[in-house]
Amino acid sequence: MLVNKKGQAFDVFKLLIAVAIGLAILVIILSVINYLETWKIDVSKKLLADGLDNAVQTPNGEVVVRKNLTFQKGQVFSAKSLASSAGIEEICIELQASSISAFSLQGGQFLELRAGIVSTIFYQCFQTYSANPDCRPYCIVSFGKELKKT
Repeated sequence: MLVNKKGQAFDVFKLLIAVAIGLAILVIILSVINYLETWKIDVSKKLLADGLDNAVQTPNGEVVVRKNLTFQKGQVFSAKSLASSAGIEEICIELQASSISAFSLQGGQFLELRAGIVSTIFYQCFQTYSANPDCRPYCIVSFGKELKKT
């Protein structure tokens, strides 16, 4: 029985082409997923700053809420950077966080994320605040820990 060797080689070549196309599609899909994650994090940073700006503009004790913001592991937030973006002094911002292990809060001034997380951010600004009467306004930025209206 004669076997067509030319036909068998062509089958291997078709398989090689299918594998190459499959890998190309996989690379494209992974690139899109990575882009969307980066985009969500960038949008969340902007919404974080916008929420603080809204609270600073109306320092009446109302709680401003930004839901479902996405942050990545290792991100660091400081009172100094938030204050400079909002146009107020560093000592006029207090950071708070829920007690979950994803947040590492240091002295109310620095917050580091130990894990990627989707969280709700609460903002509350006061025209005057008894703990720091020199600040106008005084703002609290809370990661995942709900603030009560006073």
